[in-house]
Amino acid sequence: MKKLSIYRKRQFRNALMSYWIILGTSKENFLDHLSEVHEFLPDQYGTRIGNGKTITIPLPDHDVTVFAVTIDGTASNELQISASSDRNAIRVTTQGGGTVPCYPVLVFDKEKKSSI
Repeated sequence: MKKLSIYRKRQFRNALMSYWIILGTSKENFLDHLSEVHEFLPDQYGTRIGNGKTITIPLPDHDVTVFAVTIDGTASNELQISASSDRNAIRVTTQGGGTVPCYPVLVFDKEKKSSI
């Protein structure tokens, strides 16, 4: 089974706020479900990642989507991972700040390709 390595870049913006990595459901479906939930407990939906930390998540043998979400439900962009892809590393950064709320952004990490 392949593994997905996710690194959250150390940044001052939102340094104390954790993000949760959601794998296997579309962002649209997740946000629709979130609108029906009375109490959002992100640990039930994804894997927590702190500022400057790296996590590894097993990838299923089929195509999946991945995105990040904050404790207040702000979601990042969504990345598609093909089962046949050799991309197995994602970097999470924080955008916004000042007059714009901070939010997570996911990009494929081009430096880390392998066939784990």
